[in-house]
Amino acid sequence: TSPLYSCKSQVDSIAFALAHKKVANFDVVAVIIRGFDYGLEWVNNMEVGESGNHNGFDISAEIVYSALNNYLYENNFTNTKLWITGYSRAGAVSNVLAHKILSNNQIKVSKSNMFVYTFEAPKAIKLEDAVAYENVFNITNSADLVPSFPPAEYDLSLSGIDINIYSEDLDNLIKKYDSTVDLPSIKKSLNNIEFETPKDYIDYLIQQLLKEQTTSKENLDISSRENFTKNMQTALMDMTKIVLSLKGSTINAIISDLKDNLILSLTELLSKNGLYNFLKPYIDEQNIEYNDNDLKNDCELIKNFIFRDNLSTVVTLISLLDNFTYSICMHYPEITYILLDEYINKLGEDTTNATLDEN
Repeated sequence: TSPLYSCKSQVDSIAFALAHKKVANFDVVAVIIRGFDYGLEWVNNMEVGESGNHNGFDISAEIVYSALNNYLYENNFTNTKLWITGYSRAGAVSNVLAHKILSNNQIKVSKSNMFVYTFEAPKAIKLEDAVAYENVFNITNSADLVPSFPPAEYDLSLSGIDINIYSEDLDNLIKKYDSTVDLPSIKKSLNNIEFETPKDYIDYLIQQLLKEQTTSKENLDISSRENFTKNMQTALMDMTKIVLSLKGSTINAIISDLKDNLILSLTELLSKNGLYNFLKPYIDEQNIEYNDNDLKNDCELIKNFIFRDNLSTVVTLISLLDNFTYSICMHYPEITYILLDEYINKLGEDTTNATLDEN
């Protein structure tokens, strides 16, 4: 187990476990990358970088790659099978790790002896370098917001085979599995915008985020990967680091305050240094270290980006808050388990029926 399981995580750190077991004449080596409760590691989700693989995920994958290479060397395995898996951010890191192993010869494990399963992973591999490896499986739910990021316009992808496990019967499946997840009701249309599937809302949200500014004088364009890195990446990383340092109760208090005083909050937030003045007391209350000037500038940049077009766009997005909440709920591991189990059961039924038909 890497030391980061038991000590405070850092922006570019990654916690993972390596283990092996003798099965027949094989040494099966498991690489399990932590995909939950990883604190400041989440910050490098925002570290997209201007080119190549997603920079943050690539840095983390390199750490695991080096540790795995040393682990295999120290144990002197002669007949190795690799099993790599990760969820969410860890899924992206697992995918980059697999791509590194399969695209060079330093770790000598054949493709037929390597099995990779990623779950709900964001995009991580430079699009033109991605390879459809048949032993790498990317299991995603199309109603989940996370696998749709970074946007397709940033030319990032995943190596391997993508498997969509979304089911339109999810509400009934939640009851079938006695799940406690409470999904909000989602709007199917708004202002002549139609959402036939949850993925349609995700696509709409991404279009709004990437839409070029029309009124702001500030350069807030993130329609390309290069522009995101230049205009927004540092501010988002700084703010994410601060938010992740807040207690959960404080974050809930911030959300509650905004909901309870929405009109007043919008008026205050739109004023000069409005977001900064709103957040600063919550941050100071917990003695979080930060650069005051950077916080002020980051808050203004993010506020101006949110309100860069016109208020009607913001009001529309707020009115679709339940759709956004639904897409976040779709990232819960419990939802993934329900959909995956149902997908496997359906796959078994289809195989059985096909065999009976042949007979």
